[in-house]
Amino acid sequence: MAWKEIYTDDGHWCCKVPSNSIYYGAPERLTGIRKALRERGNTDMFNDADGGICFSYKNVKETEELEMTFYPKFHQYGIDTYGGHISLAMNYRKKDRVFDCRLAVSLGIAKSKDYLGDNLKWTKWSAIPAEEIFPDMPGFVMKVLDDFRDCFLLYYREYRNSNNEFLLEYTDRFTELERKAENCGLLLQMKETDNHGYEITLHGDGNYNYLVYTTEPCRLNDLSGKLEHFVKFCGIDSGHMKDIPTMFEHIDTVLDYYGSVMAATAPYLDRLKKGFVLDD
Repeated sequence: MAWKEIYTDDGHWCCKVPSNSIYYGAPERLTGIRKALRERGNTDMFNDADGGICFSYKNVKETEELEMTFYPKFHQYGIDTYGGHISLAMNYRKKDRVFDCRLAVSLGIAKSKDYLGDNLKWTKWSAIPAEEIFPDMPGFVMKVLDDFRDCFLLYYREYRNSNNEFLLEYTDRFTELERKAENCGLLLQMKETDNHGYEITLHGDGNYNYLVYTTEPCRLNDLSGKLEHFVKFCGIDSGHMKDIPTMFEHIDTVLDYYGSVMAATAPYLDRLKKGFVLDD
């Protein structure tokens, strides 16, 4: 059996196929995908300016398995912090002359996988007759990518709106706790994350003394140092919370607890140190 190595017109590797492959006599079905990406220019979510596609191919008895991995360029839409990839499987069933297609999503963005799974048909297996794809396979792939782009941008708009609503609803409560933390000698900070909504951190002295809460999902996510000992003394390690008001109430209680303990122990500190000579 003869084999052919398929390269694009600009010299990039696609795959190596045997003579009974659907791509052996029609390599443009693959090379045209890269060309179509390249022709989109640098302003599109998907383009091939810096190697935005990888091919994986396997020829087995009943199927030609093809997977293409793409790397969305979210910064084209003012989304600077997100990354990840998507993989389109197009497995050709030789006997049935049908493509089994599915888009797998791997993105570090809060709840995007659930949203895309519910709203993008390509995230579930679809059987498509080969005669619908063969005339313009690159066009079919571009359509899947465009459907992903449109669905993702709808998700992101809802995600941003949700975050904006969070800020509008809870800014006053956060400011109140921020002042309370300062009065306790602590620092309360909030920042937006790639995949957990907002992250709220209560800092103590030193680099490893903190409690970290996230809003998506709402939970105590990480803890360290003196503040870790405080909450663990109460039988709490980490875990989910019912809702955001419950999270803020927990922070408020931690501040009350911390302030009370510091006030109660202050008179004893000098007495505990008395009579000790530090070792060299």
